[in-house]
Amino acid sequence: MTINLARYAKPCGSIVSLTEQGKTFKLYNASAFAQVQLDGEVIPAGQGPKCCDYYLYDHGLTELFVELKGRQIEDGLKQLLSSIELFQRNFPNKYAFIVSSKVTPASSTKRQQAESKMARSGVKLHIKNSPADYEYLTNGTIKHK
Repeated sequence: MTINLARYAKPCGSIVSLTEQGKTFKLYNASAFAQVQLDGEVIPAGQGPKCCDYYLYDHGLTELFVELKGRQIEDGLKQLLSSIELFQRNFPNKYAFIVSSKVTPASSTKRQQAESKMARSGVKLHIKNSPADYEYLTNGTIKHK
């Protein structure tokens, strides 16, 4: 499946705030980023593979996959993995985020397997309770605020 994500991209302001069903992800210093709503826009509801909610990228340096999830962390991990396989580009800095009302313990086998699979693809996984606030640094990395 080849999809031109630039067609769906919207420019970001200095702060990106993504909210769904009470879950919030914020990225500060985000003016270099474009935002794409994957679930429900690029992939229409009920069609195609399940994917994460949002994809953010800064035109060559950093890309982020964001899933805003209730309690079903394992479903969110599957959606992130599917999205990464479908949409990731050859950017040096790759991040995946699940923002949830309940965080799965780091000792969970499925979480460890997903983290390992993402790490092999060069993706850093973050699972946080809502609200999740992050900051984009000038070297292309993301840090928890």
